[in-house]
Amino acid sequence: MVPELQKAPKVLLAISQGFQERLFLRTGIVDFLTGSGARVIIASPNEDGRYKAYSGRNIDNMHFSLQLTRIVNLYANIRRLVLWKHNMEGAILNIKSNLSNKRPKLYTFAVALRKLPWKIRLIIDGYVTRSKKTRDLLDMVKPDLVVMASPGLHFIEAVLLNESVRKGIKVAVVGQSWDNFSTKGYVTPKPDLMICWGEKMRDEAIILQDFKPEKVTICGAPHFDVYHDLGKYGTRNEVFKKLGLDPNRPLIVYGTSPKVHGENEFDVVKRVSEWVRNSKDGGLFDMPLQLLVRLHPQQIIGYYSEDLNKYYELEDEHVKVDIPKMINGELALQIDESDYLRLPMLLSHASVVINGFSTFALDAVASGVPTICVAFDGDNSLDPKSSMRRYLDYIHIKGLLSSKGVRVVNNYDELYKAINDYLTYPELDLEGRKELLRTQVYKVDGKSAERIGTTLSNMLSLT
Repeated sequence: MVPELQKAPKVLLAISQGFQERLFLRTGIVDFLTGSGARVIIASPNEDGRYKAYSGRNIDNMHFSLQLTRIVNLYANIRRLVLWKHNMEGAILNIKSNLSNKRPKLYTFAVALRKLPWKIRLIIDGYVTRSKKTRDLLDMVKPDLVVMASPGLHFIEAVLLNESVRKGIKVAVVGQSWDNFSTKGYVTPKPDLMICWGEKMRDEAIILQDFKPEKVTICGAPHFDVYHDLGKYGTRNEVFKKLGLDPNRPLIVYGTSPKVHGENEFDVVKRVSEWVRNSKDGGLFDMPLQLLVRLHPQQIIGYYSEDLNKYYELEDEHVKVDIPKMINGELALQIDESDYLRLPMLLSHASVVINGFSTFALDAVASGVPTICVAFDGDNSLDPKSSMRRYLDYIHIKGLLSSKGVRVVNNYDELYKAINDYLTYPELDLEGRKELLRTQVYKVDGKSAERIGTTLSNMLSLT
């Protein structure tokens, strides 16, 4: 190793699943750190050497994963309930309900632990989230800064956060998702810095997670930088040719979710596809349309994967199914690098986006596309605990809706009307979309990764 690299400040970067690889490596954050003089060591379930192919400049990687004992694994499944301090509502209440119905003995154990005083629960958590393997990793790397995408809300990161804090190593967290603070449990111990997307995430960090305001900063959503200049993906004709679409027809994009989140969502997708087919002469709508169904990565691979044949059967000349390109390996939900730019490309000339309260709604709004959120259960209503309407009580969804930047529909008639309204008047709800971006993702200016890189470099005294 050359002397200057030996002296370089070391960043241990934890990547425990594929979305985090996108967050750090595909946005330029790692490039910024190495360009500023840091040495980055990536700890990941991927095999040694994978990230050498990504960049030969000052990057190493180590195979790292944790095997949990049976008792620790049981605790990991109830940790969100055991540590939640506030009134149970929204997502946490839904977790409680599901656990009590599906695993009553484990739920009883969680209830027993919740009866313990708060400080005792923290002591138990601090004991359970220990790992000699993680301590050995930290002793070997001796990082100046540990960087993670989750502040311990996933168990492997909880262990890394706990062991790092105990050793007095600085920890920075780059927020992976807008919903984590209200859906994934309580953060303990606290990292030195929590980097949030926008003010909604910052407020939840302070109010729900008891972060001190000086330990929270706003930098934007780095993986939304790709939406800053959509013109670079090509003209309408060029993009639609790549996607096999008709440039003369307005495009509806339906972003799906795993079945666990929307049990009857396929009913809605199928109905929209039928509407599109019947629009060929401009009859059902005011103009002939086309539909692109963008499947969620978790439908393709992993625990929530499903049989996709029913989607394929919808395809015809003006109904297409777009499948994220996934990599089947040790790292869960690993998306092929080529797909990172495909999503903004297919949104770049869309006319309307439909989805069911996922992050895809923010992707669409960041692309400047009018967005509809489906709050009903297709052809048959479901139990409230499984219904799409349960999301209306989720804290992060309330923040989404308060901006009035997306249109929520409660039945097929409202969905049909919302599609027609947005096709006819695309400027509808424009001010609400601007407010939504401001509060949720701060800015879509192509500089969020740079702001994050600068913030992390400042922690290392590199800038």
